[in-house]
Amino acid sequence: MKSSRLRPGVVIRWGIVISVGGALLIVLVPMFAYQMYATPNGVDQGLIAVIQTLVSVANIVLPPLGAALIGAGLVILYIEKNATRDREHSFQLGRRDASQ
Repeated sequence: MKSSRLRPGVVIRWGIVISVGGALLIVLVPMFAYQMYATPNGVDQGLIAVIQTLVSVANIVLPPLGAALIGAGLVILYIEKNATRDREHSFQLGRRDASQ
């Protein structure tokens, strides 16, 4: 049976993808939005306002979320490499052998 533990590599990759995606949103969406501003009818302006609001929220949320996932992945990686379990299932950092 597979373990349900989080793998640090997956968490770090998701953090990188989310950070890069947020950066691309910050750079590319205004470029396309300015092209859409050329249409003067009210329906397009309402759509632009909704898209701009969603992109603004994504720009606020995605970069810190990506950075938090990268940091969490590094912490998981560090703890997996330095933590051992003894027979009582308590974590002890720095000990490689439970009999010491």
